[in-house]
Amino acid sequence: MRSYRAEVRLTAEVTSVSTQIQAWDTTADGWTWVPVQHWDLHTTARGDDLRTDLLDSLTRNGWRAHDIAGMDLRANPAVCTIEPTDWAGLLTGLAADRDAAAARLSDLDQALRSAAADATDTGDLTAVRAADLMGLTRVRAWQHRSAITASMKRALDAGASLDTDRLTAPERSALGLD
Repeated sequence: MRSYRAEVRLTAEVTSVSTQIQAWDTTADGWTWVPVQHWDLHTTARGDDLRTDLLDSLTRNGWRAHDIAGMDLRANPAVCTIEPTDWAGLLTGLAADRDAAAARLSDLDQALRSAAADATDTGDLTAVRAADLMGLTRVRAWQHRSAITASMKRALDAGASLDTDRLTAPERSALGLD
């Protein structure tokens, strides 16, 4: 089984808890700690009272703590070994986080594509330079742009209206709106 830990950061107002899994990073070819959950304990308790509050909080959030009694609370962050008790809840939460991140990534990709199209349309960047800045080959950047134009064409064919002032010159040309 992978290693799981809870990092506890203490401030005067709040105690922050971050549960993490040690996962294999295929990019770095090594182990890395990946955050799984995060929550704040609104407690000013310290010492054994904090350990009790932390244990209750970990339990409520689906974790079992193994070495909380020996946890050095003077360290910041303080770390203890934990183990999931609600595997279904853990997987459901991680899947939801992944899906939200994928949706955000999709939004950022759309923004990147649109900004690149505008940068090349205004003449401020060449297509080659824009592709390079996006980390793509020129062919792949062209494919992205073609996908946008194809989507706009489908929308027009379905009866949608496009604000032509927002289209780049190549988009207007490809859509026959010149």
